[in-house]
Amino acid sequence: PAALLAHEEREHRALTEYLKSVADELEAIFRYYCSSTAGSGTGSLVAMSSREFWNFLRECDIPHKSKLPNVSLDLIFLIACRNTAPDGDTTREIYGTGFVQALIRMAMQRYPSGSPTERLCRLLDEKVLPDANRQTMTGFRVQVQRNDLRRLYARFHKDLYRVFRYYARIRSHTDRAKPGQVPAISPEGFMALIKDCGLLSTGLTMVAVRSIITNAQMRD
Repeated sequence: PAALLAHEEREHRALTEYLKSVADELEAIFRYYCSSTAGSGTGSLVAMSSREFWNFLRECDIPHKSKLPNVSLDLIFLIACRNTAPDGDTTREIYGTGFVQALIRMAMQRYPSGSPTERLCRLLDEKVLPDANRQTMTGFRVQVQRNDLRRLYARFHKDLYRVFRYYARIRSHTDRAKPGQVPAISPEGFMALIKDCGLLSTGLTMVAVRSIITNAQMRD
C-alpha cells in the first residue's frame, strides 16, 4: 500500500507539472471555444456548452468509433459539468477545471497504455495542439483597438469615467480604499454595475460575471 501510494503521488506530481507547462495553450483553446457560438444568444462566454464542446471535438478529430464513441464523449461532458460547476449553477456547461478533467478522461479512454501524463501528452500532441483554434489576449486587444471602437470610446469616455468613478466607490466592509490609492472597481462594484444596467441574462449569468471578474484580476 505504501509503495502504491508513493507511485500515485509521483503520477499526480508529473501530471500537475505537465498541465502547468501547457496551461497557457489550454486556456487560449478553452477561451476560443467558449465564445464560438456567441452569436446564438445563449450560453456563457466563460464556460463551454455541449455544442461548443462538440465543435472542439470535431475540429480536433477526437471522436473514435470504438475507443471514444459519441455516447462516451457525452458522458464525459456531463461528468465534467457535475464535478466542476460552481455552487448554484444548474446550466450544462463546463468551466476551465472541467475542460481539463474532460481532456484527461478522454486521454485515458482513447489510449489504453502509458501513464496518465503520457496519455494526456499524446492526446494533446496528436489531436488538440495541432488542430484546435485559440483566442489569445493579443487578439482580444487587437479587436479592442478597432477604429470603430476607438471612435465610440472617444465619444463616451467622459461619461464612462464618471460611471467608473461612481462604482469604484462601492466596496466591501473589509476592502476600503486607502488614501491616494488609484481608483479601481471592486468585485462588489462591478456586480452592482452589471445589475444596475440590467445586463444579467442566460448568456451573462452571475456565475459568468464572477468568472470575468476573477480572470480580470488574474490578468492585472
